[in-house]
Amino acid sequence: MAEINACLKCGSRNISGLKQLAYWAKGSGPMMGIYTCQDCGYEGHPFVLDSLRDYKKLLELKKEEQNARIKKG
Repeated sequence: MAEINACLKCGSRNISGLKQLAYWAKGSGPMMGIYTCQDCGYEGHPFVLDSLRDYKKLLELKKEEQNARIKKG
């Protein structure tokens, strides 16, 4: 089963590869890094999902979140 990476902010799968953080210190464990969403510009760690079903659920939740924000005005 392949993992699906998605943007934390918008849910897009259009994210670029890992960038090493400038403050990563040698000996601090696994390499830390960030990804960049090509759709919204978010930089950070992505959602890592196990299936297409989970990704579709994420998109539904993001849509509900956006609709709730619009209703709040």
